[in-house]
Amino acid sequence: MHLPMFRVVLLSRCIAGRRAFQVLSSWVELSCIALVVLGFALGFVIRNLIVSYSTLFLFGLVAGVLYYKNRDRGSLFIVLACFLAGYLIGNRVADVYILAGLFVAGIFMAYQALSRRLVKII
Repeated sequence: MHLPMFRVVLLSRCIAGRRAFQVLSSWVELSCIALVVLGFALGFVIRNLIVSYSTLFLFGLVAGVLYYKNRDRGSLFIVLACFLAGYLIGNRVADVYILAGLFVAGIFMAYQALSRRLVKII
């Protein structure tokens, strides 16, 4: 009789499926944690003022492209805010307000360039 073994296999597949669904449904929280750690590490490692400003501006440009392409903007805003918070916490050399302004300016510039069709995404 192979019936008990069949039940164990079905139960394990059901549990694994639920866990996979839980991980896929909580992608915002997982990516927030990862981006806070990444932002903190980048802010902690970069000690030059100009490199710090330009790095965050370039990340703002990438975030603007993601903001333009993504339809679920609420969760993307949370993820981007987590990266910015991690970078600002880890930063030791630059002014916090200038960094936040450059990040927002990068998002705005990339979004405007894409919406006005000045730049084309391949």
